[in-house]
Amino acid sequence: MREIHARLGPEGRVEAAFAASELVREAVVAGIRMRQPDLDDEGVKDEVIRIFYGDELAAKVRAAKAERAASVERRHPEGAR
Repeated sequence: MREIHARLGPEGRVEAAFAASELVREAVVAGIRMRQPDLDDEGVKDEVIRIFYGDELAAKVRAAKAERAASVERRHPEGAR
């Protein structure tokens, strides 16, 4: 394994790391969709954040998204369009 990494060089190792990270993310998304098929895309994103970064950060992200949506609604009420 060490020889393979040496042959890749620094740029190749970075590319391999990004590719591995993407594969992990895709596997997590597939698992979420399999276990919770009723989730929409936003729900899947929220669950990915929870899995990778934990409940505390996921709760903060959900709160920030809700606040942003409320702010947009206050500035652009549905009836005023």
